[in-house]
Amino acid sequence: MALRHRLASLYFPRSIEKACRKQVGAHGISILMYHEVLPDTMDIPYWHVVREAEFCRQMEYLAAQCTVLSIDKALAVLEAGRNEDAGPRPRVVITFDDGYRGNFDTALPILEQYGLPFVVYAATSRIESGGRYWYDDIAHYLLVSRQKKIVIPTSSGDIVFSHVKLPASRVWAAVDACLTAAKALPVGERDELATQLHTLAAPSPLQMMTPEQIAAMAAHRGATIGCHTHQHDLLDAVSEAEARRSILSAQEWLKRWCGNAPRHFSYPNGNYNDQVV
Repeated sequence: MALRHRLASLYFPRSIEKACRKQVGAHGISILMYHEVLPDTMDIPYWHVVREAEFCRQMEYLAAQCTVLSIDKALAVLEAGRNEDAGPRPRVVITFDDGYRGNFDTALPILEQYGLPFVVYAATSRIESGGRYWYDDIAHYLLVSRQKKIVIPTSSGDIVFSHVKLPASRVWAAVDACLTAAKALPVGERDELATQLHTLAAPSPLQMMTPEQIAAMAAHRGATIGCHTHQHDLLDAVSEAEARRSILSAQEWLKRWCGNAPRHFSYPNGNYNDQVV
């Protein structure tokens, strides 16, 4: 998934145009899944961060070439199954996962500039308590460490990261392999590892929104706040009770902050099964 995101960003708008044109023929709607947008001065190669100038260029293209729908409008169109008013322009929905602070500080002014609706699927635990999710702390440590080779002992064997002689295009693939290994660890061990690595690294530019920012964003015209669980759980890897608890907890926090419980949901990491559905 990380490689696909980086390629889509690199070849935007060609990659987006190609996908969207296919959807026009099929009377469909394309979903663009962003995560974070940060100022151009941010020079750490996170796979899920789009630089401000690039994001502005992408939104300018979408405003000029596509019909950008809110998530409510998109679902209404799909449920109605009517395409008489589809028109020749590709239809897209702009989404953001997790609830990063750059969504509010950097992306929101650009989206408002072009009058584009969007949805933010917020995972609430780090918004409520501060800090970052485990995958961001581990990735940040690996990317900013000056060690040529990093060996992290775990109960499932060593996680090894080495970026010696790796071209820039392959660095994130090496990080992603480490995150995949960490994803399989027991939750407590994984979270403790992320906390330890966070204390060893320089400050991270990745931050989550505050409850106040979530509330302010929800009040903006064109913004929709959706649920992304409380702990960003991999829902097919936890019990039904844990999945239910995480989803309902997120709903309660978002209702408290925004005034209304979300009506839309996004599966963390895209993980689901019949029980989760």
